[in-house]
Amino acid sequence: MNAVEFNFNSKPLFLALECSTRNCSVALFEQNRLLECIEDAPESFVHSEKLHDFIEEIFRKSNCKISELSAVGVGIGPGSYTGLRIGLSSAKGICYALEIPLVGVSSLEILYQTLRLSEIESKTEAAARYFPMLDARRMEVYTAEFDARGQRSSPDRPMILTEEVPAHPGRCFGDGSFKAQALLEEKGHQVLNGPLPSARGMGDAIFSRWKAGDFEDLRALNPSYLKEFQAGKVSTEISEEYRDSISP
Repeated sequence: MNAVEFNFNSKPLFLALECSTRNCSVALFEQNRLLECIEDAPESFVHSEKLHDFIEEIFRKSNCKISELSAVGVGIGPGSYTGLRIGLSSAKGICYALEIPLVGVSSLEILYQTLRLSEIESKTEAAARYFPMLDARRMEVYTAEFDARGQRSSPDRPMILTEEVPAHPGRCFGDGSFKAQALLEEKGHQVLNGPLPSARGMGDAIFSRWKAGDFEDLRALNPSYLKEFQAGKVSTEISEEYRDSISP
């Protein structure tokens, strides 16, 4: 799509949903400025019970209206099969109902940006390499490489840590790194006690892609699993009941 002709006197409003891990996370941004974030990361997944409640609550708390949205951003994976499909179906439902664009963001990119916003990484090193890692069960993770400026050095991919680790020593973080901490540290990596992916880390990506007109095809977009999807129990098709419940 063509880039959006942006009027800086009119500040776009974005809803962000991130459901790739047990953290059910919703945020609201004005441009890339965080207005509100509501999230919960219990031991069990609560996305199907809480996501829609969080969406309603964030508009109440912010005194904004869902009809004011310019776009919705959603974490598209990799991560939990069920969580990703719940998040994406909700995002699609809102976009269809309001006739607004959808912005997809890698959940590994979201994890990296969440770390950058946290106190853990308040100081940066220009030469540092960052490896966000999401648990893919057993000794497998989903990972990618970023530099200190947030530029990608590799695509998202699965990695079996007993067979390989990132070639260059760097900072590993996310729920996938903890289970292999000893192995990673033996290979020269630093394992950070970092956060889970949070919607609060999506503002810059959504705003920049919205300005560039970099939107997803609502019908064609599916989660980025990186591995064969086997569960097949939760659809990304839009719930007519949920779509009809959204008042433009």
